[in-house]
Amino acid sequence: MSGGVYKIVARIITFPGNSKYSEVELTLSAVRDWTEEGVNILTLWYRGESFNAAELMYVVLNGSAVVYNDDANAALTTEWTEWNINLVIGMQNSHG
Repeated sequence: MSGGVYKIVARIITFPGNSKYSEVELTLSAVRDWTEEGVNILTLWYRGESFNAAELMYVVLNGSAVVYNDDANAALTTEWTEWNINLVIGMQNSHG
């Protein structure tokens, strides 16, 4: 860690258009509370398709803390969009 910044290499994930919903799971090999090291924000980039259904996009932290995207039309956006997730608030909502 350098200056409180962790970097995870991103990957592009594509889902078939006929799915009812899509899910990606990433379990880190080293379990840790990043907020103890001053990491407070998880940044995700996403892009949808204009023909998608308007659905709430969410991330589950620590197996139980659900954080919803503020944009109900996030799955419809055709531009790469940055989503900053506050880990401190997300982990305070965790029951795990």
